[in-house]
Amino acid sequence: MPAVIYQCILNNSNSKVSDFKHRYQKHNGIYYGIISDYLIAPEDADMKAGYFSKLPVVVWGFALLVFVLSIVSLPTGGRDWREDIMPASARFWDAPWLEGCPIPPYALPGLWPIAKMPAAVGTAANNAIAVIVFALAARRLGGSSWAVLPALAGPFGWTMFRQGQLDWLPLLALLLANGWELPLLVTKPQVGLWVALPRWRASGYSLRWLLPGLGVLALSLIVWGFWPWAILHDYTRLFTAHHNISTWPYMIPVGLMLVWFSWRKQSDALALLAAPLLFPYYNINSMSVIALVSAAKWPLIAVPVLIGLDVQLVWAALFG
Repeated sequence: MPAVIYQCILNNSNSKVSDFKHRYQKHNGIYYGIISDYLIAPEDADMKAGYFSKLPVVVWGFALLVFVLSIVSLPTGGRDWREDIMPASARFWDAPWLEGCPIPPYALPGLWPIAKMPAAVGTAANNAIAVIVFALAARRLGGSSWAVLPALAGPFGWTMFRQGQLDWLPLLALLLANGWELPLLVTKPQVGLWVALPRWRASGYSLRWLLPGLGVLALSLIVWGFWPWAILHDYTRLFTAHHNISTWPYMIPVGLMLVWFSWRKQSDALALLAAPLLFPYYNINSMSVIALVSAAKWPLIAVPVLIGLDVQLVWAALFG
């Protein structure tokens, strides 16, 4: 879509440009149109016209392979999915944080259909969804959807799949626009929180951009009470967990520098790289996001490194 619009402008095609202006009314950096145009980021506005079908067959095949291997290798389901996410999603109307899942409750109703499946099938479905969302996010970051292969075929992806984690939720936010991305960005603040800053700047610091997030928060407080306090308690427990690999607070200066550059350049990628440096909890599962950003933005450097990690993983699996 951007290429078509750009070519139209170059060719001074008044008819196509006027059609574009008719479909998108720009105000303070935000595009308004029909519902799909309002929710979906302008660069991905053609998603409604078969965007998913444009993913390479290899990506769909990889998602299917991940689904099958998840069922075969995880007969009882991923640990985090089985013990935390699945029961929390199944009781989303009550107090899901009591299941030890530090995900905002408003994000859990969307997981309810697969949470009602057997744990192995639910884990497999969640992992397959992750592959597709990661591929779309790679494209949204300006890279190739093929970046999902080196990013998730290695140890970081396997760790995420084995746990049945939800790192695809903040990446799904990258496909949205006009403030609707904000509720998903904070589902895992150690992954996506700082993307809100360049997105808000792109809107011209419009208060309207904040309304969807504030509306979702207000509605969730009405439904679930003061849930942020309960989830904060879960996060403080994770700060001292043995699997916490966060470099906080030692890397705060680097993280702030990346946030500043992400704000200046309006870069989602730099904001994603900054997030783990500015949060006191970070799990190796979420390194899959860093791998994806690197493969999408700097493939000549990142892909050989990721392939090397993949080879090491296979070698360790085969020869111990």
